[in-house]
Amino acid sequence: MTPEQYVQQKAAASGSSFYYAFLFLPKPRRAAITAFYAFCREVDDVVDEVTDPGVAQTKLAWWQAEVARAYAGEPTHPVTQALMPLILDLDLGVDTREAAASDHIRDALDYKAVCDAIERLVRERQFQLLETFAESAARRLFEEFPLLSLRLSVSKPGAVTAARTVGVEIERRREDYAVCGRGGV
Repeated sequence: MTPEQYVQQKAAASGSSFYYAFLFLPKPRRAAITAFYAFCREVDDVVDEVTDPGVAQTKLAWWQAEVARAYAGEPTHPVTQALMPLILDLDLGVDTREAAASDHIRDALDYKAVCDAIERLVRERQFQLLETFAESAARRLFEEFPLLSLRLSVSKPGAVTAARTVGVEIERRREDYAVCGRGGV
């Protein structure tokens, strides 16, 4: 069972009207809220169903540690795997001489704007393949920022049961897109 199937089953089993309301959301939002709702159900079930306070405390401590593992990129439970669907690492090659000389943030690359550009891309399109997402993100970043090069690694924890994570890594230079044109991705 995939993490997405697990959270779907957990949310549906609650019998809550929330689950049925989620069905009207666009697929990416529905997947995110279903995973979050399944997490809430897991933690709430500890409080509602466990009568021994010591056992409840141990289970809640386990969930606290699991959230920390998820933020470290190593979730082990299907719910946290569904909550952390993609891990993205970026190395951006930029000319830093002006920012280094002035020591002013206005002369540096705006990292928040880089993150915002990637978030916009995810909201605009649904991706079936990590490869398509990686290429689309690279193209978007070269279009919007004065990058010379980038290394982009994207992985999906829990996508394959026999592996902690699977993913792709690409390295691109600005001239790669000048030669390739704008077709394709």
